[in-house]
Amino acid sequence: MQNHPPTSFLYRFARTLLPSPISALLCAMAGIGVVGLYLIIVSVSLGTALPSLSEGQWGVEYTNRVVQPLLSVFTNITLNKLLFLGAWAVAGLATYFVIEYILMLFRNLRSAEHDIQQTAEGIIPHPAISSFFVSVLWRAAVIIVCAPLLMLALQTILDQLSALAPKAVLGSLSAGKTIGELCQLALMVTILSHCIVVFLRLFAMRMRLGGDDPL
Repeated sequence: MQNHPPTSFLYRFARTLLPSPISALLCAMAGIGVVGLYLIIVSVSLGTALPSLSEGQWGVEYTNRVVQPLLSVFTNITLNKLLFLGAWAVAGLATYFVIEYILMLFRNLRSAEHDIQQTAEGIIPHPAISSFFVSVLWRAAVIIVCAPLLMLALQTILDQLSALAPKAVLGSLSAGKTIGELCQLALMVTILSHCIVVFLRLFAMRMRLGGDDPL
């Protein structure tokens, strides 16, 4: 087993803010995927995409080969019921994890309060009681500070994407401007995805979500 030298809190905190190679790749894929998926959804809503391209032939082919199949999928009653049940299952699972986390906090608090040491000098509280309160306060502060900022950033990106997507799908903007603004939005989603990863790291008090190195 290798013994890693101790590092300062500032070093560990800075490393928590930096992306790992796999995290950077996944966040970049999320940025491209979210923008691309949103454009497809808007094109399905509008019924076509780039109708003036190739004298209208592109728009006809896109409608027949992409829009119509997706519309048939979206209007499938059985699929909609399964998605509805899946959404309720995800909500129930999230509620379960929240309740389980709250119960775990109470169990850890009771354990830290009751596990005491009797010595000749008196009763010594469990040494974990201070670290318990520090971790609770840290996670509460992370939620209070980061959650509103993430929601504000998400709302800003959605507003820009909803304003740009119909123009991009219909070809109302020049190709260079459309590509540039879409790449900018994809980069913003990528950065937001990384910020969410950092938020989860800070909440879990780990430098990496898949690692055991404590913050």
